[in-house]
Amino acid sequence: MSDTSARRLRVLLADDHPVMVDGLSRVLAAEADIEVAGVAYDVRDLLAMDAGRADVVVLDVSMPGMRGGETIAALRGRFGPVLLFTLEPDATQVVELVRAGAAGVVSKSARVEELLRAIRTVAAGGRAVPMALAERVAAGGEGWPHEQLSERELAIFQRLIRGATPKSIAFELSLAPSTVYTYAERIRQKLGVDGPVALVDYAHRAGLLGRGSHEG
Repeated sequence: MSDTSARRLRVLLADDHPVMVDGLSRVLAAEADIEVAGVAYDVRDLLAMDAGRADVVVLDVSMPGMRGGETIAALRGRFGPVLLFTLEPDATQVVELVRAGAAGVVSKSARVEELLRAIRTVAAGGRAVPMALAERVAAGGEGWPHEQLSERELAIFQRLIRGATPKSIAFELSLAPSTVYTYAERIRQKLGVDGPVALVDYAHRAGLLGRGSHEG
């Protein structure tokens, strides 16, 4: 990477949500040592940008056109370090992308200071991967989190992702509704998702609903 000490760090923002891009652009523009070198709303447009244009790529892992490790390798070769920006920093997809060479991971729920610190760290050649995630990467564990659910949790999970309500699941499995609600919360915690919509999105990425895969 070229010396960045005499100029501002150039950052490419890649996210398919314009509101998110606008917000990040404003945040970065307020920093004396950082500038937004460009924005992209899908991977194809990102890869069409001039090589060497950035010091860091801040990449939404659910960007259209994502092809897992292949995308990470292409971005690293063209621009430099890739910092993953995601709603689900503990997802198996993220583990795979870090293993493929992404230099850091920041949750979209993190404080601004954490994102800025991560950008500066990876631009300087370091890594910004949370300890728990780094341990998973180092361990080389494969598979999806739902594969570790208990038999009961899996039965409830499979019904939830297909739109069944907790009350209907309780009736079908002869459980109290409160028990199903407890299981549902436990399942979301184990999978690292924060609600019903994110749970269904996880199922799509894992290929459990007949379409999609973990590579988006």
